[in-house]
Amino acid sequence: VMSHKSLVNRAVFIDRDGTIIEQVEILTEPSQLKLLPGVTEAIVDLKRRGFLVIGLTNQPIIEKGLLTMEGLKVIHEALQKKLAEAGARLDAIYTCPHRYRAEGQCKCRKPGLGLIKDAQAEFPMIDMQNSWLIGDRLRDMETGKRAGLKTIFVKTGGQSNDDGFFPDTKPDYIADTIADAAEFIK
Repeated sequence: VMSHKSLVNRAVFIDRDGTIIEQVEILTEPSQLKLLPGVTEAIVDLKRRGFLVIGLTNQPIIEKGLLTMEGLKVIHEALQKKLAEAGARLDAIYTCPHRYRAEGQCKCRKPGLGLIKDAQAEFPMIDMQNSWLIGDRLRDMETGKRAGLKTIFVKTGGQSNDDGFFPDTKPDYIADTIADAAEFIK
């Protein structure tokens, strides 16, 4: 007998800055949003294949007082609008607003799993073993590994000193762009 449980939903978790949009040092205005090449096509393709597509982003500029949660909401609405113009959309975007702390770090800042747990709470049908994470930093790859996801590192974010924090983290795949990354996803 087929039950609802057999209708598992696979997800692709995608980092925002440097993966979906161009990396900007301090992004506080919708006018700074620039989609990276191939992003809309990749998202359309993944959605067509039945994946949930979920954005994940660390935004320590919120706790630092450079952007409000309301301002972030406006940016994410503008991002969804840009995607929608090409027939794409993210099913959800989860944000950690906290900055780095040497001690007492929040659970939501990647590589912590708070954002992924939030997604699982909202979409309990996600089959994590057959889901993926795409990002431009080893921090993203470490997040994916800890969550039991298959990981794809994209080269669109440029160099970052942040990668030095995760010297032993290896992605499952490396792709030039998110469009190339989508081809690894089966």
